[in-house]
Amino acid sequence: QSGQYDRARLVRELATNFPLRASPSLRGDIERLTGLTTNWLKDIGNDVGGAHLERIALSEGLTDLLGQSRFIQIKGLPGSGKSAVLRERLEHELKRGPVLFIKSDRLEGRGWSSFATQNGLSSAPLRDLLVEIAATGSNTLYIDSIDRIEKIHQPIVLDVLREIFNVPLLDDWRVVASLRDTGIEPLRNWLGDLLGKIGVRTLDVEALDDEEAE
Repeated sequence: QSGQYDRARLVRELATNFPLRASPSLRGDIERLTGLTTNWLKDIGNDVGGAHLERIALSEGLTDLLGQSRFIQIKGLPGSGKSAVLRERLEHELKRGPVLFIKSDRLEGRGWSSFATQNGLSSAPLRDLLVEIAATGSNTLYIDSIDRIEKIHQPIVLDVLREIFNVPLLDDWRVVASLRDTGIEPLRNWLGDLLGKIGVRTLDVEALDDEEAE
C-alpha cells in the first residue's frame, strides 16, 4: 500500500503475534532500566511486621480499569497501601519482561535527556525505546507518588507522557500512577492539558474490607 516501514513500526506490528528480543543497540538501555525498576521497587514496603496481605479485589479492579482507560490513578490516604498495590502489579509485570517505572524520590535531571544521562542510558530516541519495551515486556508506564514529584523533575514525566499520548506508534501504552487523595488538584495544574485529552479512571484504596481483615 505504498507504506513506509522503519524498525519501530515493524516491531510494533510484529510484536502482537511474535515474541521479540530487544534491538542490540537498545538492549543495554532496557537492561539498565529493568535494574533501576527492580531496585526502586525495594523502597516500597508491602508488609506490616513481616506479614503481607494480598489485596486481590484491588488487583482485579486495576486489571479491569486498564481495559477501560489509558490513565489509571491509584489514590488513597497516606499509608493506605496504594504503593503496595502498584508494587504487586509491577512484580507481576517484571516476570514477563522489562517495565518502565518512575519513582518520585529517585528522579534526577530536568527532562528525559538529562535523566537518561544521569542513569547511564544512551541518547536513543525515547519513542524507539518505548516501542522496544512494549514489544519485549510491558506497555504500561508505572509512576509512584506522582503528586510528590518535585517541580524541577516534572519535565521528565511530561516528556514521557507527551510521547505516549501524542505518538501514534505508542497508542497502545497506558499509565498507572499512585497519589494521595490531596494530590489530585495539584496534579491537574501541570498535567491538565494531557489528562484532558484522555479518559482517566480511578482506583480507590480504602480501609480493609471484612474478608481482608479476617
